[in-house]
Amino acid sequence: MITIDKNIPLKYKSKYDKYIKAMINMKENESFLVNDYKIVDAVRNFAWKNGYKVSFRTVAKEQFRVWKTQ
Repeated sequence: MITIDKNIPLKYKSKYDKYIKAMINMKENESFLVNDYKIVDAVRNFAWKNGYKVSFRTVAKEQFRVWKTQ
């Protein structure tokens, strides 16, 4: 027989959580710089799924700036 446990919290943390939290806490037209496109992709994906608007630009080779827009 299988027992079913209830009310056990599932704690999942993305390794990009600090960047996602920074994006959430930013005001409009504020930005931050990252050195990995995977970070940009994770922030963009989270923003798209949750209704935030972000933009990014390549600053230099392997350097990207992420802005929070309207």
